Amino acid sequence: MNNTDRVKDFKKNDSLELSLNYFHELLEPTEINQIKDIEHQNLPIIFIVGCARSGSTLLLQYLASSGAFGFPTNFLSRFYYAPYIGAKLQDLLFRNDFKNEIWPKQDASIFSSSLGKTKGPLAPHEFWYFWKRFFHYGIIQKLSSEELVKIDFSLFFKELNALLFYYQKPFIAKGMICNWNLSFLAKLDNRVKFIFIRRDTEKNAISLLNARKQFFGNENIWYSFKPPGYEKILNTSPLKQVTWQVEKTNNDILDELSAIDDSQYITINYKSLCESPLGIFDLIIKKWNISAKITDLIPTEFNYNDS
Repeated sequence: MNNTDRVKDFKKNDSLELSLNYFHELLEPTEINQIKDIEHQNLPIIFIVGCARSGSTLLLQYLASSGAFGFPTNFLSRFYYAPYIGAKLQDLLFRNDFKNEIWPKQDASIFSSSLGKTKGPLAPHEFWYFWKRFFHYGIIQKLSSEELVKIDFSLFFKELNALLFYYQKPFIAKGMICNWNLSFLAKLDNRVKFIFIRRDTEKNAISLLNARKQFFGNENIWYSFKPPGYEKILNTSPLKQVTWQVEKTNNDILDELSAIDDSQYITINYKSLCESPLGIFDLIIKKWNISAKITDLIPTEFNYNDS
C-alpha cells in the first residue's frame, strides 16, 4: 500500500525505517549463527489465514491470551530480521522486569486494535516484515513456482524453529500474506498448520470499505492484499470491489487448502468465535493435541458487530 496515500496515523515513519535497517544489517548475521544448530522442535507452526477484516486480529489476540501459544509481539516485530535475538531481549526487558522499573504496566485492553494494530509491547503483531524478508511480493500476493524456489525456506523454517525452541510452545501468527501459496508452504514442513477464519461476505465487505476510509480517507483506494485478477474489477464501484475481494480471497484459500491434508487446517467462522470463543479454543487444541491451561483472561464471548 502506497505510503503517500495513507492518512497520517497509518503512514510509515522514516526514522523508524532507518533504525530497522541499521539493526537489520548489524544483527542478522549473528542471528543466523545463533539459530543454525538449534535442534528440530516437534511443535505446530500455526498460521491464521483469511480475508482482511475477517476477525484474524481478534482470533490471534484471543489465542495469545490463553498462554498456550508463542506469538509475535509488537516488540518482537522490530526484530523481524533476528526474531530469536529479539525474543531473548524481550525476556530481558519485559518478562524479567519484575518491579516495573523499565516499563509501566499496560492498561490497554488486550482485545483492542485498530486495523490490525494493537497497543503494548507484548501485544500480538501482524509480523508482515518477517514474511517480506523471505517472500518478495509484487503487486499481487501470489508467487509463481519460479519465484517460490528462490526463497530461502531453509532459513525461514530455522527462524520459526528457533521461536518454537524459545517459547517451548506452538507458535501462532498471521499468515494471510501467503493466502495464495498455502499448499506449497504446507508441503515443505508438516508442522505447518492453518486456521482459516471466514466472515459473512456482506459484513466482511462493508468492513473492508470502512477500512479504506479509515486507512486512506478514500474508499476508492484498494486496502489489503490483492488477489490475482483484481485489476479486472477496478472499474466497478468500491462496494463491488470489496465484495469481489472477499469472495475471491476465500475461494482461492479453499482451493489451496483442498490440495493439502485436512490434518493441517481448520476452518472457523468469525461469528462462532464471538459467540463461543471457548468452543473455538477447544476445537483448535484438540485438533493438534496442544497442551493448554486456560487463563482467567479468556472471555466467554465477544461482542459481535459489523465494523
